[in-house]
Amino acid sequence: MRQSSTKATFGSHVRPLLRSQFQPRYGRSFCCKQAVQMSAAATAGADASTGQQQQLPKSYKQVVAKGVAHSFREAAKISEVTSHQPGPDEAVIKVAFAGVNGGCETFRARGEFAFAGNKDKHDFALGAEGSGIVVACGENVKNVKEGQAVTFVGGAFSEYSTVSAAGCWPVREASPEAACLAISGLTAIGALEGTGQMKKGQTVLITAAAGATGHIGAQLAVLAGCTTIATCGGPKKVAALKKLGVQHIIDYKSEDVGEALTRICPDGLDIVYEGVGGDLRKTILPFLKPDGCMLCVGTVEHGKQRVYGSVWPKDRELLQKLKERLFDLYYSGKLEAWVDPAKFHGVESVTDAMDFMLSGQALGKVVISF
Repeated sequence: MRQSSTKATFGSHVRPLLRSQFQPRYGRSFCCKQAVQMSAAATAGADASTGQQQQLPKSYKQVVAKGVAHSFREAAKISEVTSHQPGPDEAVIKVAFAGVNGGCETFRARGEFAFAGNKDKHDFALGAEGSGIVVACGENVKNVKEGQAVTFVGGAFSEYSTVSAAGCWPVREASPEAACLAISGLTAIGALEGTGQMKKGQTVLITAAAGATGHIGAQLAVLAGCTTIATCGGPKKVAALKKLGVQHIIDYKSEDVGEALTRICPDGLDIVYEGVGGDLRKTILPFLKPDGCMLCVGTVEHGKQRVYGSVWPKDRELLQKLKERLFDLYYSGKLEAWVDPAKFHGVESVTDAMDFMLSGQALGKVVISF
């Protein structure tokens, strides 16, 4: 792909536009390599698209990294990319919405952990999952077609993205909620129902329960008939989780987590879905039953030690079935996909969206529209 860089036009003038009441966008309405592998089993027989076939532009804007840097904002720049036809197994997606993942994108921009290979690269694409409309397909592509709405993985911080068609998943609509479910939702259901084998009657703790993957995990635990405990920060997040039917909510900003767990679950925890780390994880560990399961999202650091959490089931067929179940729950109205009401639009807003996500203010998934 030929790229010619333009001067970055990120700016602090792009700010989130918040609704008067900070509430999630309710609706019936992984890492990334695993999502692509699993989606390869999707077939064109999935729900039909409401999208229209479109022409490829001569060029489009994309957020790339100049090279690795200390922060996402420092690494990112906007480039003008020349359009090209997809390869035999590729699809070109007109991006409608892109999901924002704080840790994943920070590590990608820094060239850390799973993205260590980026240290020797320049102008590599940023962004992971999104939803959009297929505008072109390679000759070997059978699972999606032009004009179809899909979720996809790869280079989502862009107006168009050329991806492996195997990683595209047909959906009813290219919506922000679909972008939320694509990785954040799949991580939750893969961890809890796949790897963790969550069962009715168990005691389950979800940390960061008002976040992008946490709020999905909390709902799955409630639906499974578990005693569900959630941690979050602030009364607005507490109120939102109560509406989901979570039985026990611990506001770590106003109460001691250890004391609350002693009171709520004196017999211990069967499963912990943990995405915070640090002191919170240290507080929780003593409450895990001897045969309990802690599902750590992302990389765990303990002093100089690092533990790479792998919450995804190894069985690809199982993961495909879990994704189908996830979207079925959403389409049937049994599961909500929260999209934070902060508004970000276009490639120029990507760095501000990242900063907002990392601030800890978000309720649900931070999403950028294009």
